[in-house]
Amino acid sequence: MRLSISKQTIFLIVFAINALLYGVVYFFPLNDFGEPQIPKILKIVYDLILISTVLLFGFKKKLNEVQIFGFAFLTIVLIIGIFHIPHTSITDYLHYTVRNVFFYSLFLFVDFFKNINFEKFQLFHEKLFKYILFFGLILFILQKLGIKNPFGFNGWWMWEKNRLISTWLNPNSLGFYLIFYLFHFYFKKNKVSVFLGLIAASIFLSGSLTAIVGLIFFIAFLGLKTLNSKKIKASYVLIILTFIPIFIYLIIRLGAFDYLLFKIDILFVQKSKTYTSVSTRLKNLIDLINYFSIENLNSIAIGDFNTLQYRRLDSQYLNIFYNYGLIGLLSYFCFQVSIIIELIKNPSNYSKAFIAFSLWLYIIAFNLTAYLYRANLVIFYFIMLALTMSLGRSKKVEF
Repeated sequence: MRLSISKQTIFLIVFAINALLYGVVYFFPLNDFGEPQIPKILKIVYDLILISTVLLFGFKKKLNEVQIFGFAFLTIVLIIGIFHIPHTSITDYLHYTVRNVFFYSLFLFVDFFKNINFEKFQLFHEKLFKYILFFGLILFILQKLGIKNPFGFNGWWMWEKNRLISTWLNPNSLGFYLIFYLFHFYFKKNKVSVFLGLIAASIFLSGSLTAIVGLIFFIAFLGLKTLNSKKIKASYVLIILTFIPIFIYLIIRLGAFDYLLFKIDILFVQKSKTYTSVSTRLKNLIDLINYFSIENLNSIAIGDFNTLQYRRLDSQYLNIFYNYGLIGLLSYFCFQVSIIIELIKNPSNYSKAFIAFSLWLYIIAFNLTAYLYRANLVIFYFIMLALTMSLGRSKKVEF
C-alpha cells in the first residue's frame, strides 16, 4: 500500500513544528544561566526539516517588489559577510550570516501558497495559536497551585523567576507571537473580547518589554477609538466590570502585585549588577553616538563583525548596523518600507492586522529586541507575510 501525503499537509506539519518544537524544553533541565534549553541534536533535526521543506516546495519563479528588496538585503549581507571572514572565520560566516540571516529568511521566497487552501490554513493556524495560548496559561495555573514539573524545570514556566514562555523557549519570542495574534483577532472582528483579554494577560505574564509596550499602545488605540465614537458600547463596560474583580483577586490572592514589582525591578533596578533592561538600552545609544568617528569610517560603512558580541545588543537595528554597517542597515530599511507599501497597495482581510503588527515590529520591537536571529520567529513572520501578500494579490479580500 502506497502512503502519500499532500504538500498542504506537509506545510501544516512544518508550520506546527516551528511553533511547537521548543515546547520540549520542559523535559530538560535549565542551563548554567538558569535558562531553558533543548539538545543540539533537535536543533539539527529542525534545520534538516526546514531544508527539506525548502527543497520540496521550491521558490517562486517571479518575485514581487517585497521579495526583490528582501533578496537585495540578503545579497548585501552575504557579500559584506565575506569581507569579515579574514578577521573572524569561515565557520562564523556560515553560522551567523548564511544560516542565521540568509537561510531562515528564504522562507519569504518559498512557493507555499500556490496550491494551499487558504480557508483550511486560517482555521489551522488560529486553532494552533489557541492551543499554545491555553497551554501557557495552564502552566501558570500549575505554577500557582504549587504542582512541580516532574521533568526538567524546577517550576513549570521559569525564566527570570516567573516569565511565561509556553512553547516559544524565550519570553520575548512568545511576546512577539502574542502581539501578532492580538492584532489578528482584533482586526478580524474589529471588536474587543474576553479572548483578547487572555492574550493581553499572557503578554503581561511573558514579561516582554517590547510586547508590553505594544500592548500599551494597543490599549491606548482602543481608548481613543472609544472616545471618538458617539457611544460607548455596553460590551466594553461589561468587560471592564468583569475584569476589575478578577484584577483585584489577582493582586490579593495570586501575588500579581508582587510580580508587577518584580517586573519594575527587572526593567529599572537590578537586571544585573551593572545595568537594568532600560539602562542597558540607553547605554547602547550612547555607545552608538560615540562610535561615529573618522577612525571608524570603514566599520560604519560595512560593519565590524565580532562573534563575541554578535548578539550583544537588544536592538535589531544596532545588531545589523554593527555587523553589516550602514549599507546593510539601509538595505533593510528599504525592505521594511516595501512591505508596508505592498500591504497598502494590495489589501486583504489580513492586511490591517499585519500592518499594525509590522509597525509595532519596526518602530518599537526592533529598537528594543533582536528578533532577526530567532529562526522560529523569522519563519513564522515570513510565512504569514507571504500569506498576506498572496491574498492581496489574488484579491481574496474575504474567505
